[in-house]
Amino acid sequence: MAFPYREQRTQLRMEVDQPVRITLLDQPRRVQKGRLANLSGRGMRIVVGEAMPIDGAVKVDWDDTLVLGEVRYCVPESNQFVIGLELQHSLTELGSLVRLSESLLAKTRENQRV
Repeated sequence: MAFPYREQRTQLRMEVDQPVRITLLDQPRRVQKGRLANLSGRGMRIVVGEAMPIDGAVKVDWDDTLVLGEVRYCVPESNQFVIGLELQHSLTELGSLVRLSESLLAKTRENQRV
C-alpha cells in the first residue's frame, strides 16, 4: 500500500492486532470501533470503517490505555480506511490509577472523621 506521506519514522513500530474505540474530540458522540495495526512511542496505525478528518484530534482507548493524538493520514483500503495517528499524550494502567485514587479518597475521608 502506498501512503500519501514521506516516511519520517525514527522509532520502530510494533505490529499489533487489538480492538480499539476512536472518538473525534470535536464530535464526542462520534465513536467508532477499529483495529490497532501497529504502534510506536510516537504514532499508530488503525483500520476503521469510516474516514476520519486529517488533523482531527482523537481519543483512542482500549483495555487500560487511553491515548490522544491527531490524524495525519486517512487512506481507503478495500471497504475500510487506514488512519495514521501522531500521538500527543498517553495514559496506561488506568485501572491502577483508579484504585490508587479510590484508596487516597478513602484515607482522606477517614482522616476527616477523626
